[in-house]
Amino acid sequence: MMHNACMAIIRYTTPTGARLGAVFGDEVAPLDVELAAGTGVEAALAAGVEDVRALIERARRGRSRLALADVEALAPVPRPSKIFAVGLNYADHIAEAGLPVPDTATIFAKYPNSIVGPRDPIQRPRVSTELDYEGELAV
Repeated sequence: MMHNACMAIIRYTTPTGARLGAVFGDEVAPLDVELAAGTGVEAALAAGVEDVRALIERARRGRSRLALADVEALAPVPRPSKIFAVGLNYADHIAEAGLPVPDTATIFAKYPNSIVGPRDPIQRPRVSTELDYEGELAV
């Protein structure tokens, strides 16, 4: 029986296309989900929480496993319809930028064509001379 712990679902590449898997420690157990081209984790989530739990439980009981270190991770949601971001959302970042604390949240959009996987190259726009780093969390 699964408990209510957070479960990592990974989208990864295979010779036949992208697949989804559940991460168990240092292993990936493939999920029984057919992904249409350009889809990702949202394909499993659309089925509903109980169905996703059942998929993960079947994967946990299954014998098919891949070493996480051998899996090439892809962007979990390759073509999101909307991406809203919050800028200057913690004190250290505001201080680092040398900016005053904003009175209201700074909301901006990112665009679907800016999505890359964890180890994919990042393209620097020609108008920029350097890149900045950030951690991103998508919900």
